[in-house]
Amino acid sequence: APGIAVLPGVPLEPQLGEIRSAWDATLGWAEFIYLKVPVSTAITAGLVYQWSGNYSVAVLPVLATSKNTGHQVAVAVTALTSDSANVNYGWFQISGLGTVLKTAVQSLPDAKVYASGTAGRVKMLTSAGGEITGMRTAFTSGTGTVTSTTSTITVYMNRPSLQGQIT
Repeated sequence: APGIAVLPGVPLEPQLGEIRSAWDATLGWAEFIYLKVPVSTAITAGLVYQWSGNYSVAVLPVLATSKNTGHQVAVAVTALTSDSANVNYGWFQISGLGTVLKTAVQSLPDAKVYASGTAGRVKMLTSAGGEITGMRTAFTSGTGTVTSTTSTITVYMNRPSLQGQIT
């Protein structure tokens, strides 16, 4: 019969690929995915990462390499130092309002986002095959325009991926 007696007796650890929802008083609701960080890989907060079938992350390659790959992407919300002896694990954002690092271009609200010529960063300049679908710049206070000298941009995410299909 159903009841509390059938629940596990010990807390369960997060599993690779597990997705959890969270709420922040400033940014609101968001989703995060639990991913593996390979040995000797440092994670930078705000950079965009792609992951493979074994849920192992790698920084989003430059546009010329990432174009039309269809890879799913996520944003690192916290930094993680490189560990030369151990694999690490962390939560990466895939939905909701978040902050990403961008290249030195001006950006407008509600604009498409593209992979850039700098690994892990985004840009708002059109690039054939480089669009990150499921990610758009967010509306901000004031004019909504973010200057080229600002290194971050707020985006809305809905399980983003690179344009194209995984082959």
